[in-house]
Amino acid sequence: MLSIKQSVRLGAGALTLVVLASSCGDDDGAESNASETVVTAAADVTTEPTAATTEAIGGAAATAPDGAPIETVTVTDATGEITVPITTEGIVALDEFTALNLLSLGVRADTTLVQFQTGLLEPILEAEGLALEVGVPFEVNLELVASLAPDLVAGVPLPAIVDARDQIDEEIAPVVVVDFFGTDWRTQLELLASVTGTTERKEELEATVDAAIDELAADIEAAGLGGTTVSFLEATAEGPAVGGNDRQAGEILRRVGLERPAAEDLDGTGVEPISLEDLADHDAEFMLVSAGVEPSANDSPLRSEDGVKAEVFYWDSEDVLGALAIVTDLRRLLPDEQPPLGADAPLQMWNRFLAE
Repeated sequence: MLSIKQSVRLGAGALTLVVLASSCGDDDGAESNASETVVTAAADVTTEPTAATTEAIGGAAATAPDGAPIETVTVTDATGEITVPITTEGIVALDEFTALNLLSLGVRADTTLVQFQTGLLEPILEAEGLALEVGVPFEVNLELVASLAPDLVAGVPLPAIVDARDQIDEEIAPVVVVDFFGTDWRTQLELLASVTGTTERKEELEATVDAAIDELAADIEAAGLGGTTVSFLEATAEGPAVGGNDRQAGEILRRVGLERPAAEDLDGTGVEPISLEDLADHDAEFMLVSAGVEPSANDSPLRSEDGVKAEVFYWDSEDVLGALAIVTDLRRLLPDEQPPLGADAPLQMWNRFLAE
């Protein structure tokens, strides 16, 4: 099995694509200065303040410096049920993927700890003027976080972040740990939108991606390419692997009317390594192979007589830019083929779809 660190380093890296190509309870509690919204998976809502409400936002005062009541939300994150203030300011992102998700919601983290250091997201964050702190990968500098005096801290469940979570929550600020590994971007944004009050923006993003997917599906059908087989192998520390059909790439391939080889019909969101000897079982009309898969895309035994391969990046990232990169590259299946995206795929997708 891959460690989380191994999965992260490979999952955020370049891919070689082989393809052408609340209800909000806003009634104030009679005895409280705090307004609380409770969000759960079932969208249950309550307006009754809890003991955790005032504790999570600094004790009995439960008010902002200007005396205004602080609205809070109770959500379930990767560590369990938490109550945090709803804010778009004073946020420290413990990793660059969280900063990107926040930025896509129109929320700018005050400071971002650069954990993954892949070079894929940093250009976007820098172009948007975010403050980046580059330290030791996969470690949390608690002194630095404390010195920033945040109102809210957010990050993905890297071991170091999970280990530091309780100390940050008790000594610095409330913490939101966002499921990231094997969790689709819509679920990630739903949690972050709840704690930043940006649900409307999240819905706009979902509509943008859904419209792009639906348009691509219609164009594929019109071009007579429905049912075309597309193989997609991801890179892991153990070699080539098949991602489940419920991972982002598998879901989009299915939605636009494309099919994967029988050997890649894997349920769920997991990733299963395959043997190099079995690569022939993944032959398809269009070949998608991660950059880390050996042999390389240029001499892969996967190449059939009529199969087509090309390179793409960022297909395995479970964020909104990854979804847009997949849709954009799949357009290379259409007659008006163009060169696929390169190593700057995230930046291209940001500038094309999300930059203000």
